[in-house]
Amino acid sequence: MGRGRAQFHTPESCQAKSENHELYGLTRSGKFKALAGKDEDLAKQYKQAADLLQSERNKIIRIPPGQEQFGERVIRAELNPGVSREAVEVVQGKEAGLKAKHAAEAAARAQSQAQEARSVLDMDGPARGERRELRNRLATKTVPQQGRQEPAAVRTEPLQGQSRGRGPSLT
Repeated sequence: MGRGRAQFHTPESCQAKSENHELYGLTRSGKFKALAGKDEDLAKQYKQAADLLQSERNKIIRIPPGQEQFGERVIRAELNPGVSREAVEVVQGKEAGLKAKHAAEAAARAQSQAQEARSVLDMDGPARGERRELRNRLATKTVPQQGRQEPAAVRTEPLQGQSRGRGPSLT
C-alpha cells in the first residue's frame, strides 16, 4: 500500500492552482487533439503551450520556511520554451473562453440562489399582504407599562422549638 503525502496550499499555490484550472482541464480533456484535427504535431504543440503557461504561473509559489525538504518542484512535462507563439495564443484563447463560460455559470448559479432566497423570505400573493398587515399591527400596538412593584418583605417567624437567639431551645 503506497503512502501519500498530504498537500497543503499556500496563498500563492492556491492562486496558481486557480489560474491554471482551465488549462489543466483542457490538457486532460483531449480537446487539443480535437482542435488540431489529424495534425498530431500541432496537438503536441498545444499541450506544450499549456504546460509552459502553467509552469510560468507556478513560478509565484514560494516554499514556506522549514518545508524545503518538500519543496522539490516536480515538473511532469518536459517544457519546450520554443513552442510557437501561435500555439500559445490559441491555447490562451481557449482558456479565456473556458474562464468566461465558468464565470457566466457561476454568476447564473449565484443569481438563481439569490432569487431562491428572496422568494423564501419574500412570499408572494395574499400571504404577503397578510404578513405586512400583521407587521404593521405589531409595530403600532403599545404594551401597557406597569409600575414597578417592590417585592413584599417576607416575614419569617421562628419555628416552634427554636429560640430567637442562639439556636434550638432546650424545651
